[in-house]
Amino acid sequence: MSNELKLEYGFNDDIAVIRFNGELDMNTIGKAYDTISDIIDSGYIKMVFNLEELEFIDSTGLGFFTGSLKKLKEKNGDLKICSPSSYLKRIFSLIHMDYFIDIFDDEDKALEKFKLTKDDTIKKWEEVIRVNPTYADAHFQLALAHKNEGNFSDSMKEVTTALDINSNYSKAYKLRGDVFRLTDKFDKACENYKKAFEINTDYIEPKVELATLTKDPQIMAECENILVNTLKEKGNYADLNNLLGRIYFAQDKLEKALEYFEKALSINNNFTDALINKAQVLLALKDSKSKSVAILKKAFKVSKQKYLKDIAKNLIDELEK
Repeated sequence: MSNELKLEYGFNDDIAVIRFNGELDMNTIGKAYDTISDIIDSGYIKMVFNLEELEFIDSTGLGFFTGSLKKLKEKNGDLKICSPSSYLKRIFSLIHMDYFIDIFDDEDKALEKFKLTKDDTIKKWEEVIRVNPTYADAHFQLALAHKNEGNFSDSMKEVTTALDINSNYSKAYKLRGDVFRLTDKFDKACENYKKAFEINTDYIEPKVELATLTKDPQIMAECENILVNTLKEKGNYADLNNLLGRIYFAQDKLEKALEYFEKALSINNNFTDALINKAQVLLALKDSKSKSVAILKKAFKVSKQKYLKDIAKNLIDELEK
């Protein structure tokens, strides 16, 4: 075996198509993850993995598929697989890969699947849970889908079930914190963000949420230091620029906050959270109200998540009174 992996990718509208050639195993998985991370940071969160020329895979490579799905779901994206060889089909069948990732015989059918409604995503995870009710990740993904649709009570139910199954699930604590925050239960949100960070001290997102809610100077300074240092190596990560902008906004460093929201948007100009943040910091800077409204209207238009659409719409209505 050659122990080589070649990756080629292109884009079909807002979908990234990655073609795998060679072997996906413990020796090549780092290259695969680096490529996926770079594509995500460019703003693409819908992906099709074309496996027509993938010759070999081991257990590490199989874990790459589910790991990639998790990364994309955390960004409210999704993953489809297409064109597996008969060898791969047998492996996928044995481990029931199709319970978690849609698999298609050709690329066109995989691309068409992205046109399905959000209800299909919810139904998909409900079916996974029906088959395996103790699968914590499935409850987490269903909770995330409900949150994105603004179904906060259903989201809370599913994420709590995920935590009942796995009490060390840091991302589930972060998600539950988000739902508490979105329903104005800020003390409970802080408790869950703190728990998420205690479980995984490298997980910066819940620490940023905790910092912006509590306005604790020490936590804000720690977040600022971590993000500034991380961005020295990963300056093209839209999410990290947006998080640092939020820290500066919480510190009332409005010009610096605006700088980092604009950096995030230069990487991904449809980054809804950064659009909403930019509009709010412009208002705090006493800039043109009409400019903020225009930015919020764009956020409303491009967002794929109903709860963010609702936030943008509420702010627009308030400003246009």
